[in-house]
Amino acid sequence: MVQGVTVHVFWAKHYGLALTPAREAEVQLRTLEKRLARTFQLDARPLTEARPPAQRLVGNCRDFSLLLVALLRDHF
Repeated sequence: MVQGVTVHVFWAKHYGLALTPAREAEVQLRTLEKRLARTFQLDARPLTEARPPAQRLVGNCRDFSLLLVALLRDHF
């Protein structure tokens, strides 16, 4: 699920994405609340539905971990 809503900033080009400075700046969204708000701005579907790469939130390793930990905490 996490990989379906986030694209790593260094892997974006491998998905055919040319990130604008504004999209690259999404890496600086630190809190889960801000990251989720932006995720739903890009695509309002539930997190369980994978987005096309252009509609995934740009992040880095920390952001993948942040979302995974939040999902696990909510589940348990």
